[in-house]
Amino acid sequence: MDKIEILANHWNISKADLVEPESERPKPPTPIVEEIGKVSSKLEEPRQKVVLETAEVQFKEQEEEKAKVISLTNEQKQTIDLADLVDDSKIDWDKWVSFDGKPLTDEVKEAMKQALGKRLEDNK
Repeated sequence: MDKIEILANHWNISKADLVEPESERPKPPTPIVEEIGKVSSKLEEPRQKVVLETAEVQFKEQEEEKAKVISLTNEQKQTIDLADLVDDSKIDWDKWVSFDGKPLTDEVKEAMKQALGKRLEDNK
């Protein structure tokens, strides 16, 4: 036995888990994917097509949502005077993103303006 095999056996994992990057390893299907496969295999072909089309639509929507995530570049990083946050003419709110990288909703923008505006008024 080679060292990789000994380690894999010791930790009860595959040798690939030790030597291949995770991104290159095939991912085992999740329980829900297995269940979808079991149920859809029992369907007649026209109904299987409906399942496939639905999955494709969901995947497309998921990819579109991922595409909306904005990554910050050095050009987008900026210092801002807190007083400017309550003045829409001085801030381009569409460039702001939440912690997960997604654009801020109108409700979040308004809540930030109100919270910061109140804090600024209290400090006067």
